Amino acid sequence: MPMQQGIIHYLATISTALLVWTLCNFIIYYLNRKKECFFNYIEKYGKEEKNAKNVSLVIAHPDDEVMFFLPTLNLLFREVFLLCLSNGNYYRQGIIRDKEIYDVWSYLGGEKKNCKVVDNPKIQDGWTSWNEELLVNILKDHCSKHNIRKVLTFDSYGISGHPNHRSVYKSARILSRTQGITVFTLNSTNLIHKYLGLFAFPFLLRKKLLVPFFNPILLFRLMLLYRSQFTYFRILFCVFSQKCMGSQVCAS
Repeated sequence: MPMQQGIIHYLATISTALLVWTLCNFIIYYLNRKKECFFNYIEKYGKEEKNAKNVSLVIAHPDDEVMFFLPTLNLLFREVFLLCLSNGNYYRQGIIRDKEIYDVWSYLGGEKKNCKVVDNPKIQDGWTSWNEELLVNILKDHCSKHNIRKVLTFDSYGISGHPNHRSVYKSARILSRTQGITVFTLNSTNLIHKYLGLFAFPFLLRKKLLVPFFNPILLFRLMLLYRSQFTYFRILFCVFSQKCMGSQVCAS
């Protein structure tokens, strides 16, 4: 009898997991059909600009691309570039994290030449704002070198409120005004919506530009590649964060 109950419990668990998986994928399918996806938006309006298809994701630290922008990176079917403005050396792990971000980029199918990590003593990982003029010059060189006309980065709050994230946004806005680069930003959400996990999908329905995503296996696989950062609170973030399941993007 205990064995039979164990088998029934196991089968019920598997069935529930499959049901949730099916439901989530149906929601993703619905969102992709009914809502305008971020990259579809770029494709639609990018045709008006000559050679304007290259898009760059600009982040502050290694693992930002997985923690916050994974739905976007999962769509690496076009020429997408990644610029990381520091090697995340706050805990003296910069060399390790530098290698990890390239491993993640390669795992996602990106070419190494399209990924760059900046290690400048004036813009190191920390809880202070960065020099915006220096960031703008770095961004300008990056966009010019790779013929980039569209940038995706943090919004004014920076998702978590980190001053480095907010500095990246401010420099991107300056770049937009002075160089005519179109800047898209990842919307920050309030704390409750941010950690609703699967229950955040109804709120996504009200957004225009979406990057729907649901692949927890890929998420955990990528975080395992970031072994130096795979702590208990990051595991909880992966389980409950809305940013790991779908992104809301807007033109800044």
